[in-house]
Amino acid sequence: MNLDFLPLNESHECYPRSPYAISKYLAEEMCDVFSSAHDLDIASLRPPGVWEAPATYDWIANERKKRAAFEWDPFWEYGAFIDVRDLAQAGLSGIHQDFSGHHAVFVSSDDITTSGQTSYALSNKIHPNVEWRGGAEFEENPYRTLLSNDAAKKLLNWAPVHLWSHFENGRL
Repeated sequence: MNLDFLPLNESHECYPRSPYAISKYLAEEMCDVFSSAHDLDIASLRPPGVWEAPATYDWIANERKKRAAFEWDPFWEYGAFIDVRDLAQAGLSGIHQDFSGHHAVFVSSDDITTSGQTSYALSNKIHPNVEWRGGAEFEENPYRTLLSNDAAKKLLNWAPVHLWSHFENGRL
């Protein structure tokens, strides 16, 4: 994967390589053209791994007990995920919001699934030569998602409520 910087946001250039990634990229391009041509408002949601509670959370925790680094070798979306319930809510929010044109936005949990390392440490470990653009928000929340969902929060008037930290603390 080509990365220009982390954390990722919608301004990052897309470099699709696999058929799956290319199809997602082309679908967004079609939405953009269709939106412009027919004066339609479209929100394209970009979720990372979609998790079902408690099954996926439990599976992650159990696999981590077997091998702490399993989720980073190979790594999953930089620890980014979204609970299926939050993804459904983001979709519903998009239906009820007033915006113009086509917007492709990342939707994810506010935190990463981590076996202990902070977002910055994981970023530096996995991609030591990629520019770090995280700010004070990563000092306030060192496990903040590396897939920024700030644009989705604003556009959709939405926020995820199911976090990895809630699972770890028994509040999922």
